[in-house]
Amino acid sequence: MSDKKHAASTEALLRGSPPPVVPEKVEKTQKPQPLYLSIRARILDKIADKTLPSGSIIKEGPLASVFGVSRAPVRRALLQMEEDETIKSASGQGFVIGQGGEKNILSKTDLTKIFSQDAAPEVERAATWENIYDSLLLDVTNCLPFGTFRISETIACEHFFVGRTALRDA
Repeated sequence: MSDKKHAASTEALLRGSPPPVVPEKVEKTQKPQPLYLSIRARILDKIADKTLPSGSIIKEGPLASVFGVSRAPVRRALLQMEEDETIKSASGQGFVIGQGGEKNILSKTDLTKIFSQDAAPEVERAATWENIYDSLLLDVTNCLPFGTFRISETIACEHFFVGRTALRDA
């Protein structure tokens, strides 16, 4: 993208209006998969290959610790799996995998062994403030000569595929 077109796009981003249509072919970054979907996929893979046996009870806290994430994306992944009837709630004690089998609460150690057995990739993470800082800095710096601007948080989040917290941290 030429400097003029980049500046116009940046200016529109800062004003809060949608960026102008650029006729030339521009590669758009692909939006990263939400964290909860990556976690859900990893858990479903382990259920499918029977590494997580039917009847096992999994909890948010130990899973979050194993994946190195907060409990929120793990909770969302587990609730979605409950909606799909892959797992069911165990009355405040976690989630039971499958329909039958011996009830066995899996500890953090058990889950670490299960999820580190294969060479599967770690959960995919969305971009954080470090990933957008340089680009945001360049965009804002390029607009300074044109006057005062207000950054539209919503449009900037959509542009960089990040949440408000990551944008504010940048």
